[in-house]
Parts: sequence; C-alpha cells; structure tokens
Amino acid sequence: MKSNRGVTLASLMIYVIGLIVIIGMMNTFVTYFYKNVDDILIDDTAEEQFSKFLSYITKDVNSEELTYIQSSTDPTQEYIVFKFSNGIEHQYIIDSHRLYFITVGENVDKKITLCKSVTNGVPESFTYRNKEIKINFEVNEKDFSTNLKVSI
Repeated sequence: MKSNRGVTLASLMIYVIGLIVIIGMMNTFVTYFYKNVDDILIDDTAEEQFSKFLSYITKDVNSEELTYIQSSTDPTQEYIVFKFSNGIEHQYIIDSHRLYFITVGENVDKKITLCKSVTNGVPESFTYRNKEIKINFEVNEKDFSTNLKVSI
C-alpha cells in the first residue's frame, strides 16, 4: 500500500476556510472595539476647561517677551491678542461657542480648542485697560471671571 503524505486538496480547503473565519472574527472584534472607543468621549468639566485656559493665558501675561496686548472692542467678536518680541502672536478667540487658542508666527501655526460651550457673560468677555485684563464668560452654564495684572 502506498501512504498519502502531504496536504490534500480537501485539507487545504479546510485550512483556508478556517483561516478566513478567524480573520473575519478578528476584524469584527477590532471594528467593535474601535467603534466603542470612538463613542466613549470624556469631556472635561467646566472647571477643568477654564483651568486649562487660565494656564495658557497666565503664561502669556507673565512672559518677559510680551510687547503688545489688544482686546476686542466689538461685542460680536470676542478676542484678546498677545504679541511677543520674537514675532509670535497668541490669540484667544470665542467663536461658535468655543474658546480657541491660536498661535501665529514664523513657521508656526497652531489652533487648540480650550473650552467648549462658551457663552459671553457680559458684552465683553475680554477687556484690557490700565494694565489689567478682565475675563468674564460662562463655560457649560457656569460663570467664570478673573482679573490679571500685566507688567508691560
């Protein structure tokens, strides 16, 4: 009698079908996992968002390279701009109920969302007068206000 050694066509088909089933199951699990990861978004609380904003603006206010500050005078456009001696400009803009931090300069352009669900607390959210910045707006219906002294 002759022995049959090697892989027959039937066993090869079983291996291929088994491999396709395993790859399909792995694809289903990975798709399910990433769908759930995208669905679970943890938003920062209002206090955390304002704290993040405050850390950015405090760093700008205390910078030794700060040369110029301008706040908006139009209540429909809420912003404050910081210009530095190295040519970089930082802008804090409230637009579409979000507070953005924008960096503009040579070879540098960056836009970060610092706060979501922002509403203006008063007609002017950012006011710069007499070397003092007054900030007043709401995040997630919680009122936040502070005053920062500027030394330029």
